[in-house]
Amino acid sequence: MKNVVIEETDTTPRVDFDFAKGSFEFKGLSIPEDTQGFYNPIVQTLDQYAQNPTAKKHSLTFTFLYINTSTSAMVSRILKIFETIQANGSKVNVVWSFESDDEDMKDLGTYFSSFTNLPFQFIPHEEIV
Repeated sequence: MKNVVIEETDTTPRVDFDFAKGSFEFKGLSIPEDTQGFYNPIVQTLDQYAQNPTAKKHSLTFTFLYINTSTSAMVSRILKIFETIQANGSKVNVVWSFESDDEDMKDLGTYFSSFTNLPFQFIPHEEIV
């Protein structure tokens, strides 16, 4: 599959998928006006990849400054896709990175990890660059 790179805007995160390396990253603010319009093509691409994943190990990294409720629903869908990838024999690790003083984003990551069997790694950092 062709790699996916979507540049960050004021309302949408940077999306960077390297299928051969099994690297999938979301970084920035996610408050799109049309959440479905932004995320549906991403979810469709991941669904297609999940049917025949090429990497044996996958890293799914979320480094969000803030996300709205509709983005949370999309993150849930993305996690479900990676559960399928894991269930089919590939390793998956989820990295939830958050600003060290942002308890709300840390708690949100904990919430997501509570309803999935994917391993989560929580990484605080000083500031998203």
